[in-house]
Amino acid sequence: MEMFGKTLCITFDELVRSGIMSKSNFDKHVRERKFQVLQKGGNGRKVLVAYETLSDALRSVVEKNCLI
Repeated sequence: MEMFGKTLCITFDELVRSGIMSKSNFDKHVRERKFQVLQKGGNGRKVLVAYETLSDALRSVVEKNCLI
């Protein structure tokens, strides 16, 4: 988790590589705009997703895995 401006964000690595969601599921959420991507990855940048836009189910899993 990190801040992007004044917004709390979760990174792609924390969501996908920790096993919370699969890459294909992440891609589907991005495509269907189910959560807000604030920064795209590349050239040393990380993919950042606004934590407040995650569904309640995803937030509870993130909190259960002690990522926050």
